[in-house]
Amino acid sequence: MTMAIAFRKQADDMRAAPYAALFLRFVLAAFFLAHLYSKFFTRDGFWGWWNALTQGQHHPAYVPLYVLTVEFSCAILLPLGLRTRWVALYALPSFVGIILFWLKIGGYWFTNPGAEFPIMWMCLLILQIILGDGACALTIARKPAILD
Repeated sequence: MTMAIAFRKQADDMRAAPYAALFLRFVLAAFFLAHLYSKFFTRDGFWGWWNALTQGQHHPAYVPLYVLTVEFSCAILLPLGLRTRWVALYALPSFVGIILFWLKIGGYWFTNPGAEFPIMWMCLLILQIILGDGACALTIARKPAILD
């Protein structure tokens, strides 16, 4: 009797998982939208951010281009649920670089700008990869295979 109750409770808990993935998609997209907003509409603007990376930090030009493609793809595709796992996986290498940068500059702790937020953000991306698309996700239909 108790096994049946425990099994039913576990099945009830699993029904919420697609909605957790949906919520996580929207939270991550909001983070990426906030970062895009800060790049384009803050005091220094886009070119200030670009120059800080390419001239101030001496990164090659492909680094800010990659960061922009990550942020735009995550801000647009994650809330729609299109290729969610692939989009989150595409963003992970940028976060490894961001974490290494902030560990060197500010350390880990919350008392000054550090790596704690990018680490948490990367953990959320890994969780999105594990959970998948979730509820209300758009899918790209494939052509059915023609059998001879």
